Amino acid sequence: MLRKHIPVVVDEYLYIPDQMSSATKTVYVGSPDWYAWLAGGLHPSFSFKHAGGTFTARQERQRRGWYWYAYRKRSGQVLKTYLGRPEEMTPARLEHAAAILAHKEVNQLAHKRRTAPLSAQLQSILNEKFTVPSSAIASIERPRLLKRITEGVKGKLVLLSAAAGWGKTSLLSSWCTSKLAPDWPIAWVSLDDQDNEPREFWLQLLTALNISQTDKLADALSSVQNIQNLQDVQVLKLFLHACQQIETDSVLILDNYDRIQSSEIHKQLTLLLERLPARLHVIIASRTHPCFPLSRLRVQGALTELCHSSLRFTPEETARLLQNMAQTTVAPECSAAIASQTEGWIAGIQLCALYSKEHETRYPQQYTPVASNRYIIDYISEEILTRQSPELQQFMLQTSVLPRLEVAACNAIRQAEDSQYWLEQLRRLNLISVDTQEYSYCYPQLLKTVLYQQLQRSQPVQLTTLQQRAHDWSRQQEEDTYLPMQTRPSVSDTATPKRISLYETEDKPEKLTNRERDVLQLIINGASNRDIAQNLILSEGTVKSTSQTSVTNSRPESHPGHRVGQSPLAWPSCVTAAFMANTFHVSLFLDEIDESI
Repeated sequence: MLRKHIPVVVDEYLYIPDQMSSATKTVYVGSPDWYAWLAGGLHPSFSFKHAGGTFTARQERQRRGWYWYAYRKRSGQVLKTYLGRPEEMTPARLEHAAAILAHKEVNQLAHKRRTAPLSAQLQSILNEKFTVPSSAIASIERPRLLKRITEGVKGKLVLLSAAAGWGKTSLLSSWCTSKLAPDWPIAWVSLDDQDNEPREFWLQLLTALNISQTDKLADALSSVQNIQNLQDVQVLKLFLHACQQIETDSVLILDNYDRIQSSEIHKQLTLLLERLPARLHVIIASRTHPCFPLSRLRVQGALTELCHSSLRFTPEETARLLQNMAQTTVAPECSAAIASQTEGWIAGIQLCALYSKEHETRYPQQYTPVASNRYIIDYISEEILTRQSPELQQFMLQTSVLPRLEVAACNAIRQAEDSQYWLEQLRRLNLISVDTQEYSYCYPQLLKTVLYQQLQRSQPVQLTTLQQRAHDWSRQQEEDTYLPMQTRPSVSDTATPKRISLYETEDKPEKLTNRERDVLQLIINGASNRDIAQNLILSEGTVKSTSQTSVTNSRPESHPGHRVGQSPLAWPSCVTAAFMANTFHVSLFLDEIDESI
């Protein structure tokens, strides 16, 4: 009987043998053909051969789709680690999995023989995973947040939940070494994709605790490592039993918890928090909102939450960080502008400083990070957008034309009925924030700008269509949901005329440029400076100056044949209608212009 050969990956190429002939097909690892071959469960396995290690990859069906796992059998024992979804199977992921399996093999032999020390490379991996990392912003003191963590750690759980770049790891690192932290043993675990197997997850946590407890949990750790047929529930019981041996208050920090996608681990961690020993306190840092319930902990007062609104840098902290990184004095108005445009986003502030330093530029008075800073655009694209599914990326691009995200508006411009689901996903991923005054969501300013620019560059035809749908939907509403309540017209609904469009009136202002006409249209629609800036991708200062110019050029004095003392009703019908529909809002612009003339 002929032996069936499975496909093999060697030197960045997948070799697929033809079982009926001697022909072999090659596919470059990382190409579209590679990801297409991996998807859908059509090809169950392949082998991987590399200088760093070998394994057999197998595709397994789970509730949420197909996932790949790496297996390696040595001395009658099967080692396993998580590879990921088909679209995550990069060459780097394969090499990393081979190194992890090699590490597991050496680690098992070291515990069995008790004589073979780990190599310097493997010891370095362990140190990196279980050592508190250095803080990139340690010089910026944030006592108000450090005190909140210190107070919160007295309960069961402190949760830091915010998207990439909000300084979660740096803050925890600073807290671990600060004088405000209690003098308790601290166990740190930097989680990664390889920890999605429950047994491996609890093994990592137990290893970190054993290190912090000076080897007091060695017996429990040895049991988990050496007994291969333990069920997941048994591993959790061993972990809880080991935690009962902790004699002093201790802190367990789980960094990068967003890397954990296993629903089984989420369930088991929920059980741990419900039965948490009195001496153990947990801190979790995650880019996404955890997939386990927190309501009971909130009611018990045992939960402290820090989200992006708590983590954002204040203008004073922004100024100190810019000065430390630039090693020069930064003008107060410049640091205030950067703090405003980045909305206190720490990564954005750091990238502004790095860009200015490396390009030897001085901070201008009016600084526009997205327009001039390629580092910020690359960071948002690589760390946020490319990590989302293609469907979610498309939803984000489409809805970037809206000043605020409401389910009805998103459904209208997308011509779909599933916007509620995608908005919930974005909220769990911490990519949108809640506007409680408007009962809607909104993107962070920089993310919205990058999305809009990408849509404008890659799908210009769809951008025009989406803008028209957004305009049509807004006109159909009985009241402008984007206009704050205090600026809405006081006239009755029956007295409010139909929204006027500059592009539909016969006597539209002819002296306006296209940009001025767009700004004036949004003014008539009742949009604020911030709404206009977000919609047209401008700074608020530019919006203010352009709005003054557009309204000034619409005045009767600017038209040929105007007679001095002519009635205001001789203004173009679009401006007259704006007074009728929204007298208060438009008059603010006209008053400012009259004072400047």
